[in-house]
Amino acid sequence: RASSSDNRFIIKTISRPELKYFRQILKRYHRHIITNRHTLLSRFYALHKIHLPNQAPIRFVIMNNVFETKLTISERFDLKGSIRNRMVEEDELKEMGKNPVLKDLNFRSKIYVAPVQKAALTRQILKDYRIFTESKYHGLLDTVGNSQLSNGC
Repeated sequence: RASSSDNRFIIKTISRPELKYFRQILKRYHRHIITNRHTLLSRFYALHKIHLPNQAPIRFVIMNNVFETKLTISERFDLKGSIRNRMVEEDELKEMGKNPVLKDLNFRSKIYVAPVQKAALTRQILKDYRIFTESKYHGLLDTVGNSQLSNGC
């Protein structure tokens, strides 16, 4: 995974099955992005496959960086909705440096949302999730960041 110089975009390599999946949902995904202004899904701008001589093809997507913000993000999580191999242990944390990406079982935070915003957020999550209900792959809904605001929220 690499990001652009201004940190607005991410380039992420993908597997052959992921490429196939992206191509299958492209029209549905595009329609969803256009009709759901408040979607929480990442925006995918390009899907590429490059063939180089004497090498396996390189497949990648260019997408928005959901962590591009002026806020300081104190925790980052790669959530898959699974518990199998979904914990970053203390010794791994030390190896990761100052901005580790944690996993599902490390997520112990509570997210406080006012009732009106909670209802809107829940509706949007359900709308976003529906795009994936016909598939076993949920990798587009997998990143969460936590920023500690100055007022303690």
